[in-house]
Amino acid sequence: RLRFHMELLGNQPAEKRGDRLASMERELDALDGLVAELLHYVQTDDLELDRRVFDPAQGLTDLAELAGFEVAAERSVDVTVDLEPGVTVFADQRLFLRAVENLLRNAVQHAESEVRLVLTRNGGQIRVAVHDDGPGIPEALREKVTIPFVRLDSDRGRKTGGVGLGLAIVSRIMHRHGGRLEIGTSDLGGAKLATIWPNN
Repeated sequence: RLRFHMELLGNQPAEKRGDRLASMERELDALDGLVAELLHYVQTDDLELDRRVFDPAQGLTDLAELAGFEVAAERSVDVTVDLEPGVTVFADQRLFLRAVENLLRNAVQHAESEVRLVLTRNGGQIRVAVHDDGPGIPEALREKVTIPFVRLDSDRGRKTGGVGLGLAIVSRIMHRHGGRLEIGTSDLGGAKLATIWPNN
């Protein structure tokens, strides 16, 4: 796409070159994002886990706020947080937040108007679930969406221009922690993606 823009650039009048250069800059930003995601995916299995006990409340609240800011200007998505008080997590904090960030970004891209982040504790496990009111993920495709570069053919996979690495990264992070990623249907009507973290 960059080569296409470069070819057109040489034949365009000066007053239209600014728009063409802006398009090229967006393509470069997308390429930067792809390279970063690829590197993170490749490195996930090689990184030493720095597990420690931490309070996730502030980090999750910050992620939810940032996810709301990433919504395109023409859309309105309300991102809410429901955190069980007093819950601590035993995990690599950076990877924990990375996994939840990927789920939130995925959710706000596909939501119609609402995303909800929920943290609960159940015995020795911590559940962090992200709900949205978008088109959801068909049950027959739920195992496939964690495979690298797989995107859905439905509206959920077409609208965003992602490369299909977000859930693959989350799945790897959960595997490294001995946890799991669950994909289901939210009571909001869309997808529910929950990370289950062992807390011991």
